[in-house]
Amino acid sequence: MIGSERLAMTMRTKPQLLPCHRVGHGAKQSRRIGACPRQKGRPRSLIPLSGEVEAGMNPATTVRVKTRKRVMGFEPTTSCLGSKHSTAELHPQLNILSNWRGVGVKDGKKNWLIDHHSLYSIIGFAMTQIKAGLINVSGYVGSELARLLHQHPQVELKSVTGRGAAGQKLGDVFPHLADTGQLIKTELDSDIDIAFSAMPHKASVGVVPSLLRQGIKVIDVSADFRLKIAAEYPKWYGFDHPSPELLKEAVYGLPELHGGEIASASLVANPGCYSTGAILALAPVVKEGLIYPDVIIDSKSGISGAGRTPSLATHYSEANENTCAYSLEGHRHLPEIEQELRGLNPELSLLITFVPHLVPMTRGILSSCYAKLKGGKLAESVKAEEELQQLYQEFYKNAPFVRVTNKPPQTKHAWGNNFCLIYPTIDLKTGRLIVISCLDNLVKGGAGQAVQNMNLMFNLPETTGLEALAICP
Repeated sequence: MIGSERLAMTMRTKPQLLPCHRVGHGAKQSRRIGACPRQKGRPRSLIPLSGEVEAGMNPATTVRVKTRKRVMGFEPTTSCLGSKHSTAELHPQLNILSNWRGVGVKDGKKNWLIDHHSLYSIIGFAMTQIKAGLINVSGYVGSELARLLHQHPQVELKSVTGRGAAGQKLGDVFPHLADTGQLIKTELDSDIDIAFSAMPHKASVGVVPSLLRQGIKVIDVSADFRLKIAAEYPKWYGFDHPSPELLKEAVYGLPELHGGEIASASLVANPGCYSTGAILALAPVVKEGLIYPDVIIDSKSGISGAGRTPSLATHYSEANENTCAYSLEGHRHLPEIEQELRGLNPELSLLITFVPHLVPMTRGILSSCYAKLKGGKLAESVKAEEELQQLYQEFYKNAPFVRVTNKPPQTKHAWGNNFCLIYPTIDLKTGRLIVISCLDNLVKGGAGQAVQNMNLMFNLPETTGLEALAICP
């Protein structure tokens, strides 16, 4: 097996975690590239300079490690990076020790520990690109997926399809995507590793089984595989589910709760936009049993959440300078909110009231969640607010796209990026929990979360291709 193919296969399987030795000045201080980019003398970034490696070629990619005082250049090879423990001379006075938790690079007297996020910057061009296909690029989430996949450093977007737009250039349908060079087709190319289905509800279930039979991994951004109980589909989506066996196989694609399962999944059901913000807002207190079962979720969404198909409710003259509540009889995202929160604490027997609103903005969801706190679970007065903040910080300490804030977030703070911002607090007068969450419904509430799930499925760092900051104002 040739080097780059062997490396790609190794990196796509779940890595074996081996003991990671601390390195640094003497043995006192560990230096991890990318962890604290502003500390003195620490490498700030790894920048590929040139050289895309194809199968059959010797993968030697020049990489520059920038520090505040110097630049080091070296050429990693598969012989040192493709094995669990090995060393190789890469540059005068520079060698590399690799294990699957990190890569130790020695430069003269100093040792550096490179985490896997930076490791992928080193060997990225030596790996085979993930070949992706996108079904139904013509909607808002579909077009956002095309944008994110095109800029992803480890993805080759092989083909896209679109209802009613087959034969057109993607740039003619969405001018901002002209640089992708994609032609919208009627069918996906067959030589893909993963397919993203951005079809409407009830339509995805007709194409996903055949993709799985071909050995293609699937991320479905519709609701067709989110609910675990097939009997729920006639009530909420108006159809009998034709593949109930796949509901058991599908993993609910909320990485903060199901990251391990997503990593080994063949079928991931991307969560709904409202559901993502509500579940992440309430998960810590539900899991710890800090609240009474009666919960209220009040959510406000921008117009793009209704999709690209024109309707009276989203007509400019109707939506502009107007706000309205809708689906008070029960929104379709309610059953998945109940499913996931009850799964965290089945004994709580949650009773959830969910009221969504349409507000006159393009992107964003802001949810305000309320529940009565149980007495004796937290300290009294202001100390309780501090303990609540600590609970949320601890719960999401390994979640790169959840940020617990110290003041109420705004939708603009998450506009265009993959973050969910959460502010938990307490109304001390009533003893009521209040949690505010906000996200971009097309990114963390849709396409960005799908890419985050893909990263996990292919053993890439979750943040790969999703590092963009919010756009403001």
